[in-house]
Amino acid sequence: MTTDGYLGLARKYRPQGFADLVGQGHVVQTLRNALSSDRVAQAYLFAGPRGVGKTTTARLLAKSLNCLRGPTPDPCNDCDPCREIAGGSSLDVMEMDAASNRGIDEIRDLRERVRLVPAGGRRAVYIIDEVHQLTGFSFDALLKTLEEPPPHAVFILATTEPHEVPATIHSRCQRFMFRLIEPEEVTRRLGDVATREGLEVEPAALEKIARAGQGSLRDSLMVLDQVAARVAAAGARARILAAAVEDVLGLLPTETADRMVERLADGDAGGCLAVLDRLVTEGYDPMQVARDLRDHIRSLFRFGLGGEAALPDIVRARRTQLAAQAERLGPARLAAALEALSDSVEEMRRSDFPRIVLEVALVKIAGTGSGVAAVPTRQAPATPAVPPAAVPAPARKPSAAPEGVDWPRIVHEVEKRAPAVAMVLADAAVALEGSELRL
Repeated sequence: MTTDGYLGLARKYRPQGFADLVGQGHVVQTLRNALSSDRVAQAYLFAGPRGVGKTTTARLLAKSLNCLRGPTPDPCNDCDPCREIAGGSSLDVMEMDAASNRGIDEIRDLRERVRLVPAGGRRAVYIIDEVHQLTGFSFDALLKTLEEPPPHAVFILATTEPHEVPATIHSRCQRFMFRLIEPEEVTRRLGDVATREGLEVEPAALEKIARAGQGSLRDSLMVLDQVAARVAAAGARARILAAAVEDVLGLLPTETADRMVERLADGDAGGCLAVLDRLVTEGYDPMQVARDLRDHIRSLFRFGLGGEAALPDIVRARRTQLAAQAERLGPARLAAALEALSDSVEEMRRSDFPRIVLEVALVKIAGTGSGVAAVPTRQAPATPAVPPAAVPAPARKPSAAPEGVDWPRIVHEVEKRAPAVAMVLADAAVALEGSELRL
């Protein structure tokens, strides 16, 4: 029994050189040129979505600067500085999470440490992750150091929210915008990792994992890790199928999406809602159903407009089924369905009853453009003619107040205390019987 913990795929296959970095060619080329020409800046701002390589690139830059063969765009990964940086034990590379170290005291400590020369490497690299989490005073304290850093220091700030970083910080840094990684690139990387891990994964499953990652390679590798654990009980060489990915992630099965589209094309709102009811009973999240059905409709929309080449391989492999569905619905209905589902996804995020929002959207889609009403329209009953006798008589004018009674004055006095009562008294008929005033 080994005492070493399992190392997840995202960490095990983290890029160890710029050549391994996926989907960020514009960043890689600029940094490699800067290293080759000795034009490395002292402050960088890496901005972009999660899981696309910002922190990894920062570590690669630190490794390139401190490699014994460097500065070089191709660190050797064999020398002590390279191994220490890769293992996270280098004294010359400090990583700080601004989400949990956002106060001014932490930045003051950082400023004191910046004055010290590197322990053994060529440059001291300070990586501040999620830098937008720093407080306003912390940014003010950091600004002076960024303006006049020591010659041996390099700052790399990483953030997913660049608009929350003050403009004064932006102006002191070279900015690099990291992009979401294309599904095709993620799929290729997943296939390479699966091969090296001895996993047998069908192409459709890789496509689904890549799409589930939404442009984040790290998230996609974590999904692959999870799915591999799911099928591990079946044997070391168990084949990972698309159905296993759908089961683990709670994705809408392809066959069920086809069935819902057929119901919508037939104008069968009741049948479509019955499919939704079964999915919810089986534990599917209505929000995920809405997203997956929206993506399916989008594929049909693009397919119907001749955009087949822009669709993933997993979609193009089903061109026969998609062509038939796209032809049945037509571009106009597909556009309306895509708009309705997109709006419903946004509304479901704010609703206390997201399932109802989806149900209404499905009923609307089923009833548009097919010539079949999704919900029978109830005709309003005809308004019966009012017989002459039923016409109300003109309001009777109140009778005059009895002689000796100043009725307007009484109403005026009552109005001071009870205006509503005064309104009733003003229109009332008044009669004096003995010593009593009757209305």
